[in-house]
Amino acid sequence: MIDFLRHYGPYINFTILVALLYWKLKEPVRKMVAERHSFIRDEVSRVEQLLANSKSRFDEFAARLKAIDAEVNSLRAQSAQEGEAMKLRIMADAKRLSGVIVADSQAGVRDVFSDARNELRLRLGLKVLDRAEQILRTRLTGDDRARIRQEFSRKVESIQ
Repeated sequence: MIDFLRHYGPYINFTILVALLYWKLKEPVRKMVAERHSFIRDEVSRVEQLLANSKSRFDEFAARLKAIDAEVNSLRAQSAQEGEAMKLRIMADAKRLSGVIVADSQAGVRDVFSDARNELRLRLGLKVLDRAEQILRTRLTGDDRARIRQEFSRKVESIQ
């Protein structure tokens, strides 16, 4: 028997220890497993609820994002239309102003041309008179001068 105990003694002790632990720890382990099971079940339920809330918020934000995208596209289209309208207005104003500038320039050129023509006529007339005076001074004799004075005096007397 001693040989039996030496040989199988540790196995028997281990079996007794396991049986004793089973007998003493059966209820606490069962209680701990039940509590752990309910805790995990509650956590899974809470996580499922958070997941559902997150999905609904995600769907809400996705819908808002789509609405914002649509609004941005609408604003882009509106800005493009306003830009095109502004471009057309600017082009029309530029054409109108260029017409006004051309008309003003033409009028200014006509005025300058008219002034230059009058100035040239005046200078030409003065030159002609100067030249005529020079010719008359060189060609007129004393008798011619006396005759011109007499004619001038007669005309002045006839006017009075």
